[in-house]
Amino acid sequence: VQINGLEHVSLAQIENTLEMSEKLVFTLDPVEIKETLLATYPEFSQVDVSVNIPNTVAITVTERTPVLIWRMAGRSNLIDAEGMPFSLRENFPVIDLPVVQAEEFVTTQAEPVLTAEDLSFLEQLFGQLPPELLVKPGVQPMISPVMVEAVLQLSEVAPLGANLVYTTAHGLGWQDQNGWFVYFGNAEEIYMKYAVYEALQKQIKKDGLKPSYISVEHVHAPYYRLE
Repeated sequence: VQINGLEHVSLAQIENTLEMSEKLVFTLDPVEIKETLLATYPEFSQVDVSVNIPNTVAITVTERTPVLIWRMAGRSNLIDAEGMPFSLRENFPVIDLPVVQAEEFVTTQAEPVLTAEDLSFLEQLFGQLPPELLVKPGVQPMISPVMVEAVLQLSEVAPLGANLVYTTAHGLGWQDQNGWFVYFGNAEEIYMKYAVYEALQKQIKKDGLKPSYISVEHVHAPYYRLE
């Protein structure tokens, strides 16, 4: 097996997954090999496979690039720019990635996930399928690309040592080292909300108050609660 594009997954892992050393080359199905790799390694965004006589299998993979770590329900997932999750392996460089401690939430899939057999049956019934049904099986996004960008923006302005958080009720935010929580709501207007937060924080400090909670979820209606 000739494999190109591996960065964090080893050749030995791929060979153990495929177990092709004792198989005849003409019995190998490139589509099956591709689906096996995509199902086993969510960190692969793309896999191309060609089987060539007399004895060569050529595989090219594209690995996802992690941009943040999303911790939820006791599990840590690497997330790429498209919001796709994949496992936190030992050899992934994650030291400088922002980490979000998220409240558990239920993900809903707006599009159906169909097997190859389902699609074949529907094609026989209806002919060419509409684009919304042509959904590839496999890993689905954990968060939206817009949310990913918002996390990266928030990590730029968050105070050093602050812990990024996410809740279904208040959206993105952080816990300040002084103890209070700051919430920015949805993934929109992060920089503008931060400017409002800075102004509000200065006023709170000037008045000698000790907040437990500051909200700029609605940029034109910020508020705070005292301890």
